Amino acid sequence: GMIRYVLGHFFNSFKVGKREQVGTIIGRDPYGNTYYELPAQPQLGKRRPTRWYNTAETGKDDVISKDLWAGFDSDLPSEWESWLRYRRDDPPTEDEVMQSLALAQMKKRNAAVLEEKRLEEM
Repeated sequence: GMIRYVLGHFFNSFKVGKREQVGTIIGRDPYGNTYYELPAQPQLGKRRPTRWYNTAETGKDDVISKDLWAGFDSDLPSEWESWLRYRRDDPPTEDEVMQSLALAQMKKRNAAVLEEKRLEEM
């Protein structure tokens, strides 16, 4: 009964090879990153969807012929990072990302102006 049910689910959780190998493209960002998702498959022990992203550099060789860091040092909009970390259920819209990037640029410009004024006062 119950023990068989629990053990069956436990052993099914190791059947990773039975899962879909190709994810659905969920979206892209202005930096060229592409975001993917595999739906949850509770019958195979995957209760949450699998989410990841690839950059334009993913899979390319660097100077010493080894795989690059596959985007670990790439630019990543905070909205997409929140989606990747399951902090939000729905992926961000392009408008959300662009609005956030525009706000960040405005803050950088304002900070540069303030720094310039501070240096003039010294």
